[in-house]
Amino acid sequence: MSPTLHRIPTGPRALGSQSLTPAKKEYVSPVAEQDEQLAKLKADHEKLEAKDQEMQRRKRAALAEWTILDRESKREATKVEMTEKLLEATVTGIVA
Repeated sequence: MSPTLHRIPTGPRALGSQSLTPAKKEYVSPVAEQDEQLAKLKADHEKLEAKDQEMQRRKRAALAEWTILDRESKREATKVEMTEKLLEATVTGIVA
């Protein structure tokens, strides 16, 4: 017969519902007014961050629109230039 190895469970499941780390306690600041000021600053930061994100979104949209309009303007300028050359060639009778 072969010897039977007894396996001792290891890992997180071996503990069942027990945990090695004690329950976390909520931090209580000894200086309450600093906590209030910090909370206010965090709220202000979030508000400014949201405002900045909106501004960046608007800038990207405006830049994309400007790029499209610039491309259309250049295309139309090229068409006008070609039409003027064709008209000049037609008037003078010289076809280039």
